[in-house]
Amino acid sequence: VVFLRNNEKNLFEKFECIGLDADKCKPISANQPEGIFGLALASGNISHIKNIPEESHISFNAISGSLKPQEIITIPIFSANEAVAFVSIFSIYNYSALSIRLIESIFSTLTSRMIGILAYKTVIEFSEQLEVQNSELEQQKTELRTMANELNEQNTELEQQKQQLGEVSRLKTNFLSNMS
Repeated sequence: VVFLRNNEKNLFEKFECIGLDADKCKPISANQPEGIFGLALASGNISHIKNIPEESHISFNAISGSLKPQEIITIPIFSANEAVAFVSIFSIYNYSALSIRLIESIFSTLTSRMIGILAYKTVIEFSEQLEVQNSELEQQKTELRTMANELNEQNTELEQQKQQLGEVSRLKTNFLSNMS
């Protein structure tokens, strides 16, 4: 399970949720996280829950059916002293000491990589926003160009009418001179 903090910073929302029941993948409050996820986020350290009872409401789906985990490891991801994500790994077996040491040893690397992924996600979001804004600006530019062309045509027509009025005025003046 991977949850990322949303842009409003009030929820952790599902990024990836493999095997866990859909009702367990609902957004989690970032202000008051609870349960197995809240424990890791509150402590700022890897949370390792062992000996989960069979009557626990936590289960995950596998090909062979719904399974109860024996242990859960939750890894909080912090950036600038703020929780930005967490990764939770469920196992139907007990984790070996070697597995725990491996997870602890890659904690800082995993944090760095996740922060990089989040930064890339932010860049992609900004890029998409800029693309939309550029498209809107291009449309406005086209509309302004069309309006400028129409104004040029109107100016040309007005200039022709002005010349025609000048010619009519000259002819009228000649006519009145001749009549006098």
